[in-house]
Amino acid sequence: MVDSTPAPRYEVLNAQRHRQLKVLGHQGYGFARGLHSADVVVSEFEPVASLYPLVFVREAQGRYRPVALLRRSGGDEGFVGVLPYVPMALRYHPFALAARGQAADLSVCIDTSSDLLSHEQGAPLFDRDGQASPALGQVMAALSALNQLRLQTDKLCRALAHFGLFTPIPGQPPGDADRQVYRVDEADLSRLADAELCVLRQHGWLRALYAHQVSLAHADLSSAPVAHPSLEAFA
Repeated sequence: MVDSTPAPRYEVLNAQRHRQLKVLGHQGYGFARGLHSADVVVSEFEPVASLYPLVFVREAQGRYRPVALLRRSGGDEGFVGVLPYVPMALRYHPFALAARGQAADLSVCIDTSSDLLSHEQGAPLFDRDGQASPALGQVMAALSALNQLRLQTDKLCRALAHFGLFTPIPGQPPGDADRQVYRVDEADLSRLADAELCVLRQHGWLRALYAHQVSLAHADLSSAPVAHPSLEAFA
């Protein structure tokens, strides 16, 4: 089956450019049918792991981020919308978070291809003075809270990289490290020094890493699709 869902077109939300836009209420997750993956934060590793393969991707800057693979290997249909947990990054569509640094760097993007945006119907994004409307204010508050969780997740990924725990998953095209998918192996965890294990334990990360390992049973990752790019370029 060919997926006809249009690819998202994200723009940084701007009071001048998007002043006349209105947003309709939530209408499900059909927009996610075209996505191969979604960013996740460490606090949702366990619910995600019960449904989706959870892996790490390496960004061009050498940083890593965890993603849930939303499609079965070789399948046409995604998981989203038919299972009880939806990753936080997808819950605020057509809005998305572009920040990857400090909380003050928060940037809100909007998918201008979304059917939830209109010039005639829905809640306005801005008032007459160009200030965020109550509806947009609620979204921005939710994305700000999500950004705090992402900062914690970035801290986990930096620690895993520092301890040398990321292992490329076999069967991927060679020569392009920035498009590979990675895992954390239990055997590598068991070889950590006590002080390193203490760091993971004190932050509550070991439980999340075990959930990550359990999640890998959901798919044949040797042919898993590469995750979609992050929105960092829009920040």
